[in-house]
Amino acid sequence: MSSQADELTRFLRILDEAGCLEHVVLIGSWAEYAWWRAARMEGFRPNIRTLDIDLLIRNMRRPVPEAHLTAVARERGYLWRATASRA
Repeated sequence: MSSQADELTRFLRILDEAGCLEHVVLIGSWAEYAWWRAARMEGFRPNIRTLDIDLLIRNMRRPVPEAHLTAVARERGYLWRATASRA
C-alpha cells in the first residue's frame, strides 16, 4: 500500500502547487484512506484496489487564473482521464 499512498501524496502535492487543492474534494476509496490516516475511523482498515484518484471539482471556474493541471500532471508522468457525471 505504501507505493499507492506515496503516489496519492505526490499527486495531492501537485494539486497544491498548481493552486487547485483548495478547489477539489477527495472522494471514493482514497477518501476512506485519508479519514483512516487522520485517525477518524477507529478499527477500520481501508482496502485500496484502485489506481485512480477520484476528485469532486467544487467549481469548474476556479482557480483564477486558470491552472493547467492536465499539462502539469502529464509533465510529471501521469495519464489523464477526466470523466464528467451528468445528473
